[in-house]
Amino acid sequence: MPEDDLTQFTIAGNKWTGQKRYADFITMFAADPELIFRKDTCLVSDRKMRAVAVIPIEGETGAHVKKYKAAGLIPRLRHVLRISQADYEFANLLSARDAALPVPEIICFGRRGGCAYLATVLVPSATPLVKILRQNPGAFDDSLTNNIADLIARTHEAGLLHRDLHLGNILRDASGGLHLVDWHRALAGTSISDEEAAENLGQLDFSVSRVTDRERRKALIEAYLRMRAIDMNPASFADAVFAASRAWGRRHFMSRTRRCTRDSGEFAVEKIGGMTIYRRREFTDDIPAIIRKHRQILDEGGDGILKVGRKTRLTALPDTGGERRICVKEFRGRGPGNVIEMIARGARGMRAWINANGLLARGISTPRPLALARTRGREYLLTRFEEDTQPLDQWLRERFEQVGDKDTLHRKWTFMRAIGRMLAALHGSEVFHKDFKANNILVTAGESGPRFFLLDLDRMRFDEPLSRDDIEFNIACLNAAVGNFITMTDRLRAFREYLGRGNIGVEDKEMIRRIVKISIARDHFWRPRVRGRRRRGEV
Repeated sequence: MPEDDLTQFTIAGNKWTGQKRYADFITMFAADPELIFRKDTCLVSDRKMRAVAVIPIEGETGAHVKKYKAAGLIPRLRHVLRISQADYEFANLLSARDAALPVPEIICFGRRGGCAYLATVLVPSATPLVKILRQNPGAFDDSLTNNIADLIARTHEAGLLHRDLHLGNILRDASGGLHLVDWHRALAGTSISDEEAAENLGQLDFSVSRVTDRERRKALIEAYLRMRAIDMNPASFADAVFAASRAWGRRHFMSRTRRCTRDSGEFAVEKIGGMTIYRRREFTDDIPAIIRKHRQILDEGGDGILKVGRKTRLTALPDTGGERRICVKEFRGRGPGNVIEMIARGARGMRAWINANGLLARGISTPRPLALARTRGREYLLTRFEEDTQPLDQWLRERFEQVGDKDTLHRKWTFMRAIGRMLAALHGSEVFHKDFKANNILVTAGESGPRFFLLDLDRMRFDEPLSRDDIEFNIACLNAAVGNFITMTDRLRAFREYLGRGNIGVEDKEMIRRIVKISIARDHFWRPRVRGRRRRGEV
């Protein structure tokens, strides 16, 4: 798009900047830009700060239109001062175009009624890389690695820092070409330092880490270094990228975790009577009616009662459609001890709601949290009831307490390895479960192996590096909760899988000794022989 092809249009008293060859479209669109956002056939998304629509345009695949809303005092001031995200995206697209980077072609940009609108040509047959690679991780081959590295290296050489750099913002068209989109948070400067480049690549690496392995991530960094000269030592640069990736991951997961406590595209916060309700927007059942039914089951007794304790009560009841069951966990917060705990650590129900959504954001399974209702002295957590599941200790006992043939033995070995992988995924995501017992893990048979669901989530910690003591305590809790019919060899098989290597080194053996010591001190179900003697209660 040549520079002189951009021209000024004045339509209905508002100034627009656009390409001359799209004059007919600009005249039609700018006369009433809200029209397309009122059509369900055009609207793609509509959120608090931004809406997106797609409409046909003659001679092109279509127009991709963003509407930036000036909601709130600061966004309104930025809108008036021409320093809003819409202004930045328009300016950055011009800079990227001048640097011959593959970005969407601008149709027009303008303002009307307190909102800003940016229309670009829809990239034909384009799919976000994150969608392609989730469906087919094998597509992340050497060719794609080099193409991504080349795109980012050229962007940095042009003095542009795309600060929302992830696989969802890199599109691939039908011919394999890549396109970089969503420039509203980018910075345009004269040069990019090595530290800034490592930080930027770290953001991309976090996205890449969710669809491929560490070797492919290293290959991407190496390809970038072949295409752009840096002063920093290559090994130090790679370390800086991975450190930035971990930091980006913590910020991303913290943001995703806390999103469930406020109105967003995924969650809603409502007040009904004396209740404050946090719910997923997809969940539209009558929550007060569900809670009344929960209380009725507890008062009258019946099959729906799962647990009645001093601090919590649990029931299962059908949802509105009657096809699936909902689990209602009631947290009772009376008593001075509960008040002190709530002041120090927050209410248990709210912690469980936040932690459940935090686990899902990290790709760790737990019964899907649907809603949290809070009223004076009570909290009610509503989750999907996972059918055909058993607590881990019961699953192990029913299937592997008596091993009568080789098939059962091999199934046990496979299952123990799956436990090791589950633990590794949990700790790899920097999740620490302070009540990690076998009866707080549900198991079901999945198509590709067992699936594990974590329960009792009000005592968890996220996004802090796990210390050696944290890791050993977690493993010991689970180890102590499983009886002697799971042998030491079985436990070591899970431990090797957890480590991700077959050999157990000297430091690993020291770790095992500490885990065994903690397990024995817990005096739970596992009672190993100590120096040839039987422990109390061992058969």
